Amino acid sequence: MTIYHLAFDEQWDDARASGEYGMSTRDATVAEIGFLHACLDAEQLAGVISRFYADVAEDLCVLALDEDRLARSGHVVRLEPGDPNDPASERFPHVYGGPIPVDAVAEVLTGQRPRDLVAAVRTHGVQSTSGEEWWDVRDADGRVTGDRFLRGGTAWPEGAFHLVVGICPIGSDGRVLVSQRSATKDWPLEWEFAAGSALLGETSRQAAARELVEEVGLAVAEDDLVPVGRLTEAHALFDFYAVGVPTDAAVSIDPVEVATTRWVDLDEVERMWTAGEFAAPWQPRLEVWISELRRLVADRA
Repeated sequence: MTIYHLAFDEQWDDARASGEYGMSTRDATVAEIGFLHACLDAEQLAGVISRFYADVAEDLCVLALDEDRLARSGHVVRLEPGDPNDPASERFPHVYGGPIPVDAVAEVLTGQRPRDLVAAVRTHGVQSTSGEEWWDVRDADGRVTGDRFLRGGTAWPEGAFHLVVGICPIGSDGRVLVSQRSATKDWPLEWEFAAGSALLGETSRQAAARELVEEVGLAVAEDDLVPVGRLTEAHALFDFYAVGVPTDAAVSIDPVEVATTRWVDLDEVERMWTAGEFAAPWQPRLEVWISELRRLVADRA
């Protein structure tokens, strides 16, 4: 994975001459701060530039840092709150382990203006992270530990979890939208509600709103998501939401994820569940939540 650090051209030139880069942020070194500040993507970089570098006249560049190279040099990347006094603040990658070797920099991105740097990172990020899906590692209470995990990687950390979300859309007529898994997925052509893993840096609600759009094309406000509950599973914390949508809302499926969808009442959901037509992970979930779904549907009537 690639992360991004904003640097002054002159400081980077000095680093290339010495073999290591020791600045943490605009006016402070890694030795003074304890770590090197970085950004996950172009949006974080844009925020950093506007808040801390808007008055800078000197030339800037962006160092694209390769996490594998950083690890080989003994550095550790942790995702931590940008405001240490506010655990809920936006999280940024911090690189621990002292000054970084210049060969940990995979590429130097340049631009005449700060907005050019943001555009360069946006393009670079699309190229460098294509096909990768990263998750936050969480403790049993759902707190982000600062570590991350690449989907498909090996050796899931013992006693750690990642966040998974599911969403039950409730139509205006009381029916709910169920999805049939595509033939290429695990539990092919079995049924479920829209669901998926939260991506790196996402909150539970952000992930739920995104998954609903990606899988079935339904856009909802995060604040409209009603928590149904959380289950602790083998390596996942599963958050389930319900949300009201018009029954005549246009459904647009992602064929990679979904074969088809159906609007059904909860009696049919219960029949499908007891008949084993829902994918295996949903069997214990529905056992816990079918009654709560009935209450939420009744409240919407």
